[in-house]
Amino acid sequence: MSVEDWLQAFGDPVGAEALEVPGAKALASFVGTYGAHIAGVSELYRKSEWELIVLDFRTGRPQDSAYSIRRVERVGVLFRHTESMPLIFMLRDDFPDTEHQQLAIEGMPRAICIDDRNWLEARLTWTPAELIQRILSWFKRAAEGRLHDARQPLDPVFFGSPLSFIVSRAVLDGSDGHRLVGVHDDTHRSTIRVRRTRDGAAPGHALEPFFMTAYRVAPEHMRRLQFAPDNLASLAAMLEERGIKLLENLAEEFSGLFGQGNGWAITPASPSSLICRLSARRGSSRREPIFGRLCTIDPSARLLSLSASLWSSGMQMKVVKLVT
Repeated sequence: MSVEDWLQAFGDPVGAEALEVPGAKALASFVGTYGAHIAGVSELYRKSEWELIVLDFRTGRPQDSAYSIRRVERVGVLFRHTESMPLIFMLRDDFPDTEHQQLAIEGMPRAICIDDRNWLEARLTWTPAELIQRILSWFKRAAEGRLHDARQPLDPVFFGSPLSFIVSRAVLDGSDGHRLVGVHDDTHRSTIRVRRTRDGAAPGHALEPFFMTAYRVAPEHMRRLQFAPDNLASLAAMLEERGIKLLENLAEEFSGLFGQGNGWAITPASPSSLICRLSARRGSSRREPIFGRLCTIDPSARLLSLSASLWSSGMQMKVVKLVT
């Protein structure tokens, strides 16, 4: 999807008086009153609970830039009615792939990461002036080729989701020969702990009806993810590039699960989950994985066949937060 197609999904531009999200109203007012020397408001959009501020942003790019950043970039700042983190999108189809970009869903514009703090912390001191300063600082560091300091830890990945999956390293390291199941936390129902269970073990009342399987990408095959896959076909293509034949493996896994006589075998209506352990790599150095991905297949799709053609037909998945 092109940037223009993405913008058209918001409908026609609106006036400043139509904005309702406090952060969007504050940003539009600040830029119009105090920020004209840095940015100008180009368009305003509103769709359902989302509001988008489109800025023509003066990047301050030097003549010799490490990336192909233009002197004026079109930037979209997306707000939601809930008090969630605003997202900063680069509204150019050929915007370069740089460090410190958010893991946007396929089909969306590239989104830059301007703050390494969790939003629960950052929102306490958030102002429109700080937002503009952080965007300008990102452009400056990108142009100078120093977005990521040599002493800085590898980027954490923050996913917004009502669910948190807690997976211990021991579970992932020793998952061979065991099924993985989800268990609700006794005090926090939105927290699910992933545990191992042996074949034939009867599930307790707290077990989620999840079939889970874990994969690990070797460090030598790992590359930075540019976009997050939003269906099983694109996830399989992403893992194929990193040495994992997902569709073939899933067909084998499900062949052994359907029709089993144990007390917790999955049915065609059971939701299923995939945990992909991704190794972090920078330059010639390797580090232990610091995050993962968990994708939950929509049970309404119903697994009526084990053929690869069904798996590659684009079943929708929901990306949720994984806490390690």
